Amino acid sequence: MIKTDRIVALAIIGVSIFLFMQTGKFVEDDFGSPISATFFPRAILVALMACCALLVITSKMPPVSFPAPKQTAMAALIIVGYVLLIIPVGYFIVTPIFLFILPLSVGYRKWGWLSLLAIGGSVFSYAVFYKVLGVPLPMGLLENLGGL
Repeated sequence: MIKTDRIVALAIIGVSIFLFMQTGKFVEDDFGSPISATFFPRAILVALMACCALLVITSKMPPVSFPAPKQTAMAALIIVGYVLLIIPVGYFIVTPIFLFILPLSVGYRKWGWLSLLAIGGSVFSYAVFYKVLGVPLPMGLLENLGGL
């Protein structure tokens, strides 16, 4: 990273600190809400400061190599295929395959970790979205077999 990027990141941190202090002047509401008018701006400013601090800290690391355009196009096609197939085929069939093939398409070759990601990611997202949040997942081909 060039020196100018670090300087800009530090300047943004400085401005964010100034703006964070300015949010203390916001008028508090009398509605009894636990979240005041300062919450959202302060959350954004803290996130901005954290991202800039991470940018400054990692600026000494070697640059990251990105996948070739061919790999990126392949990943985009896999994502489009996932979106098109999830409803007719079903979440529980398409998602593990998607989570296995997508990293594979950009060159990741650790088969054990890919399998763990595919199965664990599917189970985790099922638990969060279906069981905890109550979001209905497309069953597709499994619809006639009964609910999970």
